[in-house]
Amino acid sequence: MIRSISSLSAHSAVTSGLGSSSQCPVTITNRWLRNFVLPLNLCPFASRPLLHKPDELTIINFTETDPSKLTDLVLAESSKLSSLDSHPKKKRGTTIIILSFPIPTITDTFTSYMSYISSSVETLPPFTSSSIQVAAFHPSFTFSDADVNDFTNYVNRSPYPMLHLLREEEVGRAVEEWEEKGKGNIWENNYDVLRSFSSVSSLEDVALTGHVPPLIKEILKKRSS
Repeated sequence: MIRSISSLSAHSAVTSGLGSSSQCPVTITNRWLRNFVLPLNLCPFASRPLLHKPDELTIINFTETDPSKLTDLVLAESSKLSSLDSHPKKKRGTTIIILSFPIPTITDTFTSYMSYISSSVETLPPFTSSSIQVAAFHPSFTFSDADVNDFTNYVNRSPYPMLHLLREEEVGRAVEEWEEKGKGNIWENNYDVLRSFSSVSSLEDVALTGHVPPLIKEILKKRSS
């Protein structure tokens, strides 16, 4: 489980990752989700949209450089998710917005990225009403209580800066289902599995590219035995 955004530090780090790659950002993101987030079970609500209900997941590659257009997109998409609350069949949904192009004053550094989220995203109506949550992902993501090279930062490190919009109701439901299965604390599980890697460099290889080295297969086999 991710830690709250309000607990994040203001580490300054130049945006890295795969922004210059010739591959499609959506393809890279899907690979990261399927080869890293899903098999390591870092997100308790990832398997449903990725494996069983693909229509519930929307991935948008934002290629504009105007910050106001990004804010407009976030508002539009979060409003769509909020409207699902009144759907008669209680439909689910989640949205990932990939920032694959540099956006001045936003993606320059990790600090500016988090500043944008706190000042321009979390102040939008769907977020202030607590119906929608935003989870921040970034190639240089660093928790306030962690060293920049700490393994656990990779819970929220990704190939590109990303905004993950989630419905509050679905987050609560996923956490309850996780706990009912007796899997313990989500964050502690993430901590344990990431600490299973032999080095930060081996973790970075898969977290920022989505490629699955034999190491992950060995870790998963060891943890399931």
